[in-house]
Amino acid sequence: MRPRTIAKRYPHIAEVVKSATKHDGVTTLFPPQKEAMKAGLLDGGSFLLVFGTGSGKTLMGELFALDAVIREKHIAIFVVPLKAIASEKYADFTAKYGPLGIQVGMATGDLDSAERGMSRKDVIICTPEKLESMIRHKASWLSRVGALVVDEVHEIDSSDRGPTLEVVITRLRSMNSKMRVLGLSATVGNAEEVARWLDATLVKSDWRPVPLDEGIWSEGTIRFVSGRTSNVGTDRYPEIPILRDTLGQGKQLLVFAASKRSAEAVAKRCRPVTTRNLSAEERDSLEQVSSEVLNALSRPTKQCRALAELVAHGAAFHHAGLVYTQRAAIESGFRAGLIKVVASTPTLAAGVNLPSFRVVIKGHKMFKRGSGSLPISVIRYRQQAGRAGRIAYDERGEALLMAANTQELEELWSRYIEGEVEPVTSKLSVRPVLRMHILGLVATSNSLTVQDLERFFTRTFYATQYGDVEALMGVVEGVVSDLVDMEFITWKSGTLTATRLGSRVAELYVDPQTAYSLIDFLRRFEERDAKDISYLAKLCEVTEMRPLLNGRNAETEVLLDEHEPYLDAPEAFTYQYERYLDVFRTALLLKDWIHETSEDILMERYGVAPGDLNYKLDRAEWLMYACSELARIIELKGGSSDCRKLLIRLKFGVGKELLPLVKLRNVGRVRARRLFNIGIRSLADVRRAEPRTLARAVGPGIARSILEQVGRSEEASPGLERVKMLKDDPASVSGAKTLLDFM
Repeated sequence: MRPRTIAKRYPHIAEVVKSATKHDGVTTLFPPQKEAMKAGLLDGGSFLLVFGTGSGKTLMGELFALDAVIREKHIAIFVVPLKAIASEKYADFTAKYGPLGIQVGMATGDLDSAERGMSRKDVIICTPEKLESMIRHKASWLSRVGALVVDEVHEIDSSDRGPTLEVVITRLRSMNSKMRVLGLSATVGNAEEVARWLDATLVKSDWRPVPLDEGIWSEGTIRFVSGRTSNVGTDRYPEIPILRDTLGQGKQLLVFAASKRSAEAVAKRCRPVTTRNLSAEERDSLEQVSSEVLNALSRPTKQCRALAELVAHGAAFHHAGLVYTQRAAIESGFRAGLIKVVASTPTLAAGVNLPSFRVVIKGHKMFKRGSGSLPISVIRYRQQAGRAGRIAYDERGEALLMAANTQELEELWSRYIEGEVEPVTSKLSVRPVLRMHILGLVATSNSLTVQDLERFFTRTFYATQYGDVEALMGVVEGVVSDLVDMEFITWKSGTLTATRLGSRVAELYVDPQTAYSLIDFLRRFEERDAKDISYLAKLCEVTEMRPLLNGRNAETEVLLDEHEPYLDAPEAFTYQYERYLDVFRTALLLKDWIHETSEDILMERYGVAPGDLNYKLDRAEWLMYACSELARIIELKGGSSDCRKLLIRLKFGVGKELLPLVKLRNVGRVRARRLFNIGIRSLADVRRAEPRTLARAVGPGIARSILEQVGRSEEASPGLERVKMLKDDPASVSGAKTLLDFM
């Protein structure tokens, strides 16, 4: 089947098909895509497509979504597991369909928002968490959703985000009985069971556009499933001879490592090999990519410099410790063929479009606290192996494991290459998970009974998988009692109703137990002189701030003793105390941040990379915002004020004396400190300041912006124009040796 056939059969999306296929270079559909179309993908009903990586699932999702938009005037939602994937899809969708008048929106930000602007969008791309947040805020446009596309639907099996995905699918199906659902995945062991839950037609195919040859390296030789063998040589680190062989074929290598540290070490080891395999033109082009990586932050950190140096030599590491700009630059450089090897943590396998001729799964074991080192699942192996093979570039893709000896080779062959993908299972029955979602259900309903809850849970994947919800309902009733005790809901005459406080907790999208703990803290500290460290340590105690830094060292214990009067620290030499050291060290990181410690020093002091720092700051900011809202609801004025101030300090990373200055647009921690250091310490000082004085601290452009914000734009212009003239042409001002002399 060709795209023109689809256009003729479905004329309402003819322009969509034309734009999509032209953008993607598609001249004919792949076999799995043809099967989906023959099964009636655009004729109504729900579907589950289980295709191999690169087999065209995304195009089918786009046609499915836009069919609902154009034919039925409905909104379509495209759910993806990660913000990075959402950004990628948003850019792709906008490029393809924006010129046709299709309004594409991306909702991945503030969890305390109904995103009313999304009502004007045709296709909305979001994460499961953001979708549930919008449901909790009762966004009116949700009633217009006619198509729900769930990318990587196997994520239902994830212990952290799986329950949220399961709940949002169930909730939207309950809200819109005629809504069509399309699930997409490459790895679902029990696809029939998932399809039964979704009332969906299953289309399953093992076909790949680029055949995959799996193999295992052992003692210098790669043994492939196809029967081929390849002698690539030995080394202390097997990825090195594999890389040499890969580059010798003019190809690229993607290495999946078990941890961030391991990914960085692999990239560093690969640098000498890639350096010898770069042309002069590639070196020149890599300098630009390296510059993007180096200058992603206002002040490059040690990690920025190390990564930029690697990139300049054709190697890179990729993990959550990088900021978005750095990850994007690396991905772009790899796609362009400039970066020859990328060593990554497994997150890169979760839907980010970055295929490579050869993939090495170096970390086939993952460390789990409390359990030690455990083999990865077959699902995870398949996800990583699926990145091998580039359409239009490779005749085949190669996915390799590495074995230390013959015995391990046989074990890996049996477990992964011949092993069956595990079934996905519902993770909905865990008490903390139910606590979060039951409050959300009650808060978004005018009135609800336990029987209503039971009817809801009978529609979940859990019910499909386990046959009934009797055991689950026993846990549900216990959770309801907990929420009543917390005063988040009332249970009268069989009816469940959210209190004003409970409704706000649901909207804030925090665990009710977290909210209850924060409220208890706020009430107890209202009458005390609560220090910054008190609030920060409390934030770090709650589940949402995990994973924490490792605080088990003498320095942390000494500092804990100094701060103990302001903390709820447990008794020394107990299990709780050992855990609290992690809490306290993470709080110290936040404390140093709001006292303007640079990212580079934070990285050295705490071993935290910029991307990880951003993640922790985002979480802390969100939780501090929740604190301020909870303090407002329970009418703790002092606590609310303290929380709001700390919220701004966490956002900008500034001391309290800079709070007035960071209210100005384009003034962050660095510029605010410069202004403060020359005596400008309030908005009133800004109004009185000489334009040249401001420009000396922050530059002419920012100075002009600041003056406009305080109503002095006309007064400021002449002096600043003269400053700008000097910067453009220093020789134009006689006798001024430097800009500072001129000022």
